[in-house]
Amino acid sequence: MERLRKTYLVAGHQFSFAIEGNSPLWRYIFRAYDPFEWDNSNDDLFTISLEEDVSAEDVKQVYVDENPEPGYVKIAVYRYSGGYYMEFTQYDSDIINGKMTLGEGGDVRVSLYGDEMHQWMTFTNVTQVVYFIRTSTLDTVMAHASAIHYRDRAYLFLGQSGTGKSTHSRMWLEGVDGAELMNDDHPIIRIGEDGIPVAYGSPWSGKTHCYRNIAAPVGAIVRIRQEKENVIRRLRPIEAYGSVMASCSGFPIEERFTEGKSNTLQKIIKGAPCWELGCLPNVDAAVVCKGAVCE
Repeated sequence: MERLRKTYLVAGHQFSFAIEGNSPLWRYIFRAYDPFEWDNSNDDLFTISLEEDVSAEDVKQVYVDENPEPGYVKIAVYRYSGGYYMEFTQYDSDIINGKMTLGEGGDVRVSLYGDEMHQWMTFTNVTQVVYFIRTSTLDTVMAHASAIHYRDRAYLFLGQSGTGKSTHSRMWLEGVDGAELMNDDHPIIRIGEDGIPVAYGSPWSGKTHCYRNIAAPVGAIVRIRQEKENVIRRLRPIEAYGSVMASCSGFPIEERFTEGKSNTLQKIIKGAPCWELGCLPNVDAAVVCKGAVCE
């Protein structure tokens, strides 16, 4: 079967999928990635193709995520002469759902295992991992956040799973006229040519099907924590750096990637105010937050 090639542009970074045209993956890809389809066939940052059984020889483990959050995959990263080899396993078992090689030039070969849904989830994880690795030196980070678009600005809400990021965004939608959901799991932040951090929608929005190809300067970044009352405070730069860093994807596998992420984070906290919101899951929390961050 002839491979179908589609190209996408997310936060100004171009990549492609080359997959057999009859693959059931396309049904899921079309839903999430169609808003980001791009007609330029040159200058891909990376290209992902599916293979029967990807492998690599003489590998050396350089990273493993031992304690992924429930519902996320466990990822083991190995270095070999051609680049990186990775294995993706279910977070609560040793069942391998996918294998991947990432070449130095962005050539990505992937093998997927399990039922259709596990293959799609693994493919999504593969794409996210390759994206944040390949863009880590390009003033770009992938945030674990829920993002609201309001009055031509983006407001990002950070926090660990279960702390109420999505709930707080929903409170904005209910209580703030003109607020719209931008992305509910992994928006992208990229530093513009003028040094201003810009947030972008992405194809990676978790359980919420919010795949919007939009962008806006970051108005504020807010870390959410559960509290018995609604109270907000501005974070000092060192607090802001730690807060944002904890919610941005990255593997400590090469110094250039780690330095790239750190440099981008410094530009983000310089260009966007960062806050901490202790809140209840109610509309008043959104009103308090808006009153502080939308000055």
